[in-house]
Amino acid sequence: MLIIDWSEKKCCVIQCRDCKPIIFVMLRQYSAFLVNGVLITVLAWLLQYGFFKLMAQDSSLGYAIATALATIITMIINFFIQKKYIFKKYGLFHRYLIADVVNLFLVTILAPIFRLLIAEVFTLEWGDKGGFLMAAFVASIPVFFIKRHWVFSGEGLTKE
Repeated sequence: MLIIDWSEKKCCVIQCRDCKPIIFVMLRQYSAFLVNGVLITVLAWLLQYGFFKLMAQDSSLGYAIATALATIITMIINFFIQKKYIFKKYGLFHRYLIADVVNLFLVTILAPIFRLLIAEVFTLEWGDKGGFLMAAFVASIPVFFIKRHWVFSGEGLTKE
């Protein structure tokens, strides 16, 4: 079975009997990356709501603080989940934060574009509902590769 080795920043095809083709490894990782993203988002939403109710404030400041706390907690949890279960490699947290800022930038730029595109094909209501979702999905592709090849590029916990 032939696989492509990108580990030395050059492409070389190697023969490997027991190895999985790299495309299947990446598809498994990307699928886990997407599912994890959905679950982490739900956890962040629950934490944010819980913190907001615990503060017993009905203000924008309390809402913002609850959002910041939930985001910080879930970013830290997500780093360790991606490190141990998705990429199975050591990663650098500061690079992870940079990758998340890239994700934020991409989603922020793409969401209004997808909102308008969806509204053109369907309705403005669907554009409002789907623009962010589509932007998050599209942005997840380059962010996955940034995290796979730059953030979590160290020696792995297990061989793939």
